Amino acid sequence: MVATNNVAAPNQIVGREQPERLSRLASCGGGCFDSRRRVNSTVGALTLASGNTMNNLSDSINEFIASIRRVQARTHAEIGIVAAAIIEEKLAEALLTKMRPLSGEMKKRLFDGYGPLSSFSAKIDFSFALQIIDTNIRSDLTTVRKIRNQFAHSVSLVNFTSPEIVAHFHHFNLPPGESDYQAVYLRKLKEIDTHLDSIIGMSGPSTDTPSST
Repeated sequence: MVATNNVAAPNQIVGREQPERLSRLASCGGGCFDSRRRVNSTVGALTLASGNTMNNLSDSINEFIASIRRVQARTHAEIGIVAAAIIEEKLAEALLTKMRPLSGEMKKRLFDGYGPLSSFSAKIDFSFALQIIDTNIRSDLTTVRKIRNQFAHSVSLVNFTSPEIVAHFHHFNLPPGESDYQAVYLRKLKEIDTHLDSIIGMSGPSTDTPSST
């Protein structure tokens, strides 16, 4: 349905995107980012000469398994970053519905570069101040932002089961025994997206949405 402070993800808001994006992201998961192509590439590179010893074979298999794990972790990070970027874009669109019609230059001054609404954090706070979101959604969005930042700035490859990522999920109101953290993350974003759509729908769609940095 339905964007980061200098993270490696699509970070431009250039108008209304197709509304099924989060649903597609939730349904196809890692496949959205062509991990199969990368794994196939690794398989293609894994060739064994006839004279290899069993030790070499074992080393090759271990490297192949490690490559798969790196691809999986990278895919998790992409989901974490891109899904948050979609919601950041929608937040900007909702904020515009509370403003008078603005020129393109004014939108850039507000949302681009060092503008007061250029960061995800600022968009969350201003949306709360303008009663676009309530306390619960503000808390959820803050957790989403922290998870996004953890994925974006981690030195090592992390995924939705990494302790440093899982730690943030304690801030969500999760049912006992919930452990599919990727599904929780996407479900929370879908709920927020639905709420923002209702705000935008009540005010009428915006035809020009500012870019985010």
